[in-house]
Amino acid sequence: MFSRINLFILTVAFIISCSHQNKIPDYAYKIGKGDYQGALTDVEPLAQEGDPYAQYTLGVMFAKGHGVPHDYKKALKWYRLAAEQGLAPAQFVLGDMYFFAQGVQKNLTTANQYYLKAAEKDYAPAQYTLYNIYAEGLGTEKNHEAALKWLTVAAKNNYTAAQNDLAGLYIKGMGVQRNYSTAYEWYRRAAEKGLSAAQTNLGVVYKNGLGVKKDYNKAVNWFRKAAEQNDYGGQNNLGLMYMEGKGVPKNDVLACMWFILAADNNNPVPKQYLDNIKKKMSPAQIKNAETLAKKWKAKILKDE
Repeated sequence: MFSRINLFILTVAFIISCSHQNKIPDYAYKIGKGDYQGALTDVEPLAQEGDPYAQYTLGVMFAKGHGVPHDYKKALKWYRLAAEQGLAPAQFVLGDMYFFAQGVQKNLTTANQYYLKAAEKDYAPAQYTLYNIYAEGLGTEKNHEAALKWLTVAAKNNYTAAQNDLAGLYIKGMGVQRNYSTAYEWYRRAAEKGLSAAQTNLGVVYKNGLGVKKDYNKAVNWFRKAAEQNDYGGQNNLGLMYMEGKGVPKNDVLACMWFILAADNNNPVPKQYLDNIKKKMSPAQIKNAETLAKKWKAKILKDE
């Protein structure tokens, strides 16, 4: 359901701390370098003194087991202290803890209350979460108007997952009047920020001329950007472009390579294309495609 936050939690805290204190705290640098014990030495007294950013960061450290034993109960304590001072990221993570029963009994009503507090402080991850909450009726009745409201707000706050989902609603005409041009704009904004799913969708828009002039070259460009982020949709679509010779010279070996990579995600669609294209290829071509796929996967693992 959700696009959950990991190290981004800390990043948000540091950005907020920066704007509040006009400097990055020393513990932020130390955490960035993996010096969790040094960070703990700095952040713990600040948290004890009531600094909400330090309290929030200490909560993250307990939740992740960075520099301290993993302990959701202690994480909850520090998140709650920061949340009581109005820190939106802490309110959001408290919502997660109640939603996923981390150190506390699962309570969707309480989770949603914390999500709402953070969303009303213009915190985009919470706004996007409320969209999912209302769209799926989690701990509350389904409310498509409220879902659309929070999705739109999150998209306008440059939350890429929200921009991608909002574009999808305009493509399908779900809860809004179908508008391919508006969908294109939201996909473009998310794609340009690097969201692989939006890059794939933008490629589809260009391939089919939805709200823009049909352009196979631009479609290939966006499919490739997504594919190189290991997005199976981008890989599958790029394979199709090579198979069909649209925007690139027809090349069954490269098409097969991209289908192999896409099929690694256990998705039946690229596997179907893979099986079909192999029937037209020689054993040598298939081996070449498999070798290229292995090299590509090794490169991705190295970059990660």
